[in-house]
Amino acid sequence: MAALQNSGYPFGGRILNIAYSDLGIVPMNTAEHFQLAAHLGFNSLKGDVRITADKGLVMCHDEGVTLDENGRIDRYDRNNQQKFRDLSFADVKAMEYAYFADKMGHHARACDFETYVRICRDNEKIAYVTVREYNIPDMIAGVLGVLQKYNMEDRCIINSFTYEALQEVRKYTGRIPVSQVFDFGYLPDEEDLNRLLALGNSIMCLFWYLPARTEEHWAEADKLLADAAQASLPVYMAIVPSREPYEFMLGKGFQGFQLIRAILPYTRCDIHFRVVVENGAASFVNILGSDTYAADISAENGVVSVENITYAGSEAGYADGLPALWMNVLDYRLEVCCPENPESWIFWDGKALRLDTGNRDGVYRVHISV
Repeated sequence: MAALQNSGYPFGGRILNIAYSDLGIVPMNTAEHFQLAAHLGFNSLKGDVRITADKGLVMCHDEGVTLDENGRIDRYDRNNQQKFRDLSFADVKAMEYAYFADKMGHHARACDFETYVRICRDNEKIAYVTVREYNIPDMIAGVLGVLQKYNMEDRCIINSFTYEALQEVRKYTGRIPVSQVFDFGYLPDEEDLNRLLALGNSIMCLFWYLPARTEEHWAEADKLLADAAQASLPVYMAIVPSREPYEFMLGKGFQGFQLIRAILPYTRCDIHFRVVVENGAASFVNILGSDTYAADISAENGVVSVENITYAGSEAGYADGLPALWMNVLDYRLEVCCPENPESWIFWDGKALRLDTGNRDGVYRVHISV
């Protein structure tokens, strides 16, 4: 039985649905990924942070990247050509990703840690920060400095495979929850649990794939979960691929899940704009807050065509190219509202939105919900 008592469950004990740093539909650990995950309705965004040669903080899961013949990031593997620890912050920030450009309409760039934290703050998400295992003292000092700058100390978790990284956090603050993720398939013992409890305000994150677990495994794990519950130690799971294991582990008392698929419903309407039709001509008016969109628009025989919808950035300074991505690879709903012509309809033909106005002038409010 655990001898120590944790300080309690963070964030009011609510379940954290954490967007894993690679959802498989945009380059991982990019601003585009974090923006998309925020729109998807996750209440926490996982990002992996690494340190460059000049102590800049950049988002990358692996030690570095492998480049294609054009010098773009092609993939991650254990034989990376470019390790971020050997590069400058400016050099990393200049790198582009080769993949998913056909869906997004542009090449994503490597993302810095500060942009990730800003996206979490601006979208009111909890930053689940995984610090990778190199130059831990400078890494932790830099991470905490950015979190403090954006007043995110009460809206973050610092996660690591390395216990020493979490000890480093505790040299500065006990305010931020710390999470240790254990190696794939490893079941922590009582000593592991007590070491984690000794940090205070802590979380245990297990790393299993459910299909590989046996009844005997879960019988053994149930004792650990019972000890953790008695000590008020939250238990998270990394990683969860689908709804079935999510529901199963929810019943086991897990309180946080790193989700690698968008299995949760959207909670935000993604694009609102107006199409104004007058005397056979049509125009496009953006109305989604600080986000700005552009499009090519034309009208013929009462059918308005809205093509090449592009994201033109926002007042917050993001450029994520998401509309084209949404229309191409994610499920969506289209709605149109025009009081003067309630029978108007709209559809997406793979290239453009087609709005049938019935040859009537009016202001058509278009809603794309993903």
